Amino acid sequence: MKFRFVITSPLFLLSCLVSGPSLAQSSDGAPTTQRAVTDEEAIRAVLASYNAALNGGQTAAVLPLYTPDGIFMAPYSPSFIGQTAIRKAYDAVFAELKFGVRFDIAEVVQMAPAWAFVRTNSAGTTLHHSTGKTTAEANQELFIFRKGDDGLWRIARYSFSPTKPPRL
Repeated sequence: MKFRFVITSPLFLLSCLVSGPSLAQSSDGAPTTQRAVTDEEAIRAVLASYNAALNGGQTAAVLPLYTPDGIFMAPYSPSFIGQTAIRKAYDAVFAELKFGVRFDIAEVVQMAPAWAFVRTNSAGTTLHHSTGKTTAEANQELFIFRKGDDGLWRIARYSFSPTKPPRL
């Protein structure tokens, strides 16, 4: 089954931090019970925030989505391990590229209470600042998520590979 997810605002991510049923007040002051957000919904919200941060070229928005020991594995590059290396990698990526891509979630699999993987496909366009040219972009991605002690899901590992061969 293929899922599509829509880019949402970071405020949606904040709304997904609910770890269980909670009480809120209705307009008349009576308590109401809010539905707990599932782990899958929370993971999807992180991916939506990642997609928005990527398209927005915002390293500062990408970093909190990774675990402190996260690893970013881009094609043709060594792994970027930890927040400092990930920051440098995304700063370099965003200095050269402006993305207009959309992720489609192919599967979300929770392997353990604190571990899950997500397989996605993305497509769209990429503007190369150095040349001024816009090219078609298509990738397949694998995200490994870890749930922290604070109950938040974050990207622990992220790897992607192009699905469109480069033009020679």
